[in-house]
This record gives sequence, C-alpha cells and structure tokens, in this order.
Amino acid sequence: MLLVLFVVFSPLAAFQCILNLLLVQAQLLGGVYFIGSSYNTVSCIVLTLAIGVCVDYSLHIMEKARHTQTDSVAEGFVYALKSIGPEVLNSGMTTLIGISPLLWASSHAMRLVAKLSLMSIAYGLLHGLIVLPVMSCLVVPLARHLAEHILEHIRWAWDGNASSPKAFITPQQQTPALL
Repeated sequence: MLLVLFVVFSPLAAFQCILNLLLVQAQLLGGVYFIGSSYNTVSCIVLTLAIGVCVDYSLHIMEKARHTQTDSVAEGFVYALKSIGPEVLNSGMTTLIGISPLLWASSHAMRLVAKLSLMSIAYGLLHGLIVLPVMSCLVVPLARHLAEHILEHIRWAWDGNASSPKAFITPQQQTPALL
C-alpha cells in the first residue's frame, strides 16, 4: 500500500494520507478503551480491516483535489468536497446503516465488531471529509515554502562555485508541484 501511495501520488499527498490514517488508528485504539473493551484478537482484526475502509475516504478526496485545476489548495479541496464529498459521505452512511444491526447480536464478539466498525467508519469519514482538507491547507503552503527555501540555498551554493554551471535549476524546477 505504501509503495502504491508514493508511486501514484506525490510524496506530500501520500504522507498526508498516511498521517491521516495513523490519526484514525490512534483514535480507534482510544475508542477500544472508551467502549470498555481490551485490545484482543477481535479488536486487532477489526482495526486491521479499518485501514482499508478509512483509507478509501481520504484517497478519494485527495485524488479529486489533486486533479482539480485551481489556483490554491483550499479551492481544490472545496471543489473536491462539493463534487465527490456527497458520494463519500453516502457510502459511509450506507455502510454504517448496514453494520448497525450487529449491535443487537447475541454474541459479544459480534457486538464488539459492530462497535469498532462503526467507530472506524465514523472516524474515517470525519478525517477524510474534515481533517484531511484542513491539514492539507496548512501543510502544503508550508511545504512549498520549505521547498523554495531549499532550492534557493542550492542555487546560492552552485552560483558561488565558478566551475559549476550557472543555470543549474531551470524556472520550471523552481516551485515543484507538491500536491
């Protein structure tokens, strides 16, 4: 999964999706304690399956925002949330409705599966539709500024050396697309 994220996405977008997924997993581990359960085989299996469910929400929003022809990151996510946000929310809600009857199962293990699945879907939707766009709007401008700063230092180092070519960095390479 990590290799696919870094090959298909830009490294910054992949990092944001992975960070988003780690935040969801941390919340789910806290949720295991909150519902009065312990970390056991059933919760381990559900938390592993939650990775696949939660990553979809984030990836759909990120992919739509990346392929939007807008001037800013915020506009890209606004467009993504308007165009694909309802479908992502709809898929999460139908999954919530489909799993909710398991809450009344007679088996304790099935009730635990239902509780953890419902929490993973809810946290995945929350992070995919709210946290990821906000995080991206904060992280991407900072990363672009950092990349420009690093490129400026590279240009300075190469311009100071008489044996190196002056045109080491072309204008197209000055601000790389990080999102």
